[in-house]
Amino acid sequence: MTVLNTYTIGEQVAGGFADVTFGDAHGWQAHVHLSLVLRLDDAGWRIRQWALERGVRGERVVACADGRVAAARADQPGGPPDIT
Repeated sequence: MTVLNTYTIGEQVAGGFADVTFGDAHGWQAHVHLSLVLRLDDAGWRIRQWALERGVRGERVVACADGRVAAARADQPGGPPDIT
């Protein structure tokens, strides 16, 4: 993993960007760009939203903490998808 950037917004929101490689014992690998938004609550830091993007096929996946997910190709007209 290579951390590209981190940030904070006030005292309760933080996030960052990284290049990450996921893999398994059989040699499969996926290189992705990861972004996270974290929020501090009474239980500690929690992931509020994360997004993965694979540059190879231009796919993007965005997920929210409540389980909603959206996926789209980067070249899809009309901008980013609605989260369902």
